Amino acid sequence: MEFLSLTFYAFSGLLNFVTSIILILIILIKNPRPLANRIFVLFMSMVGFWSLFYFLWLTTQDRELVDFYLRTCMLGVVFMPSTFIHFVVSLLKQNATPFTNQKLNNKSLFIMNYLISAFLATTVYTPLFAKEGGSFNVFPYWAIAGPLLSLHLTHFFFNFLYAFYLMLYSIRRSQGIFRNQVLYLFIGITIGVLAGVPNYFYWFRIPIPPFLNIFVSLGVSFITYGIIKFRLMEINIVFKKGTVYALGLLLVLVPTYIILLWTQNLFFNTINVSY
Repeated sequence: MEFLSLTFYAFSGLLNFVTSIILILIILIKNPRPLANRIFVLFMSMVGFWSLFYFLWLTTQDRELVDFYLRTCMLGVVFMPSTFIHFVVSLLKQNATPFTNQKLNNKSLFIMNYLISAFLATTVYTPLFAKEGGSFNVFPYWAIAGPLLSLHLTHFFFNFLYAFYLMLYSIRRSQGIFRNQVLYLFIGITIGVLAGVPNYFYWFRIPIPPFLNIFVSLGVSFITYGIIKFRLMEINIVFKKGTVYALGLLLVLVPTYIILLWTQNLFFNTINVSY
């Protein structure tokens, strides 16, 4: 089951990297002071790091580098759960109401999370995390999951599901602009996670291609629109109302249009990588 070229997957990594960097720059320029904002920059840096090395992995012609790039992009992934749950708790605590206070006091969770991420980071270049692989479908190289990749998956899903629970809880109980802020964050992250998760299938040689990967940039666009329209993370970008709606359409439609062009193979030559 493979209907997209290697070029599509490589471009998805590049597009995800560019949109991540744009969002990081917006936060750093407009309001880097709150703790939640700094942690979100760290989380998006992990997303950008993964996306950059994803692109390098799929475009390198060097057989010795391909395994290195694939494993290196996982350094960003193993820190995503820790940084994201830390961000969500910090954001909700920053705007806490009495109903959230009891749910947001768990420093031991953060310490344990970062220790697990750090431990996994020390193993990504070892067979414990992944064994040397080979070609799989259109991909010239993809490593095979080791036992610690399952630990990473457990860590990943536990933290993201808990973060989603906290956001949904906040959306149901909150009102006004903060509710809209969390809602757009929830939608953006949900799109990003659903788009990125299929990459795990090939590690276990499950023949479901990661064709949704490019939609990570669409999730980033939703978060960016939440910043512009609802001042998410206390970032105030002043535009006229019509301009806000136009930017919102661009942030959603442009990545979607690019995705459609790529699925129809309307531009760029196919990358031809062989080892």
